Amino acid sequence: MRALIGAVAALALACVSSAPPAIGEQPPPGAIPWEQALTLIRSGRVRMVMQAHSLDVTLQTASGEHYTTREPSIDAVIRAVREEAPNADEIAIATE
Repeated sequence: MRALIGAVAALALACVSSAPPAIGEQPPPGAIPWEQALTLIRSGRVRMVMQAHSLDVTLQTASGEHYTTREPSIDAVIRAVREEAPNADEIAIATE
């Protein structure tokens, strides 16, 4: 349980501290478009998601990869997990 709490806290920090790139700058490593994040959720590879009030979302896969994206509206990632993830019951969800 402590490991899960630590992982959620780390994801929360990553979301809060990551600002979107300025115009003309490259996105940070692991940054993906929203549609690609949906594909990842639908694949069953996601094990944890974290959303921030800023609409920044971090996804962690079973293999430990982290991806960031921006959801189009608040709670869009939660709806996507609940409605489209084949492993929805196994995905930890954290919100800011």
